[in-house]
Amino acid sequence: MAQILRRLAVLAAIVAAWPALAEDRVMTLASTTSTEQSGLFGYLLPIFT
Repeated sequence: MAQILRRLAVLAAIVAAWPALAEDRVMTLASTTSTEQSGLFGYLLPIFT
């Protein structure tokens, strides 16, 4: 019984991690105007583009 539960747990972990393996590399970033005006976007955006 313990072996079946262990296998089910591994299967559940694989299924849960599957979306993380997607190839789509889009990131949506939301912020307040103060964060945008501080220059944080100017620093971060070139790293991710």
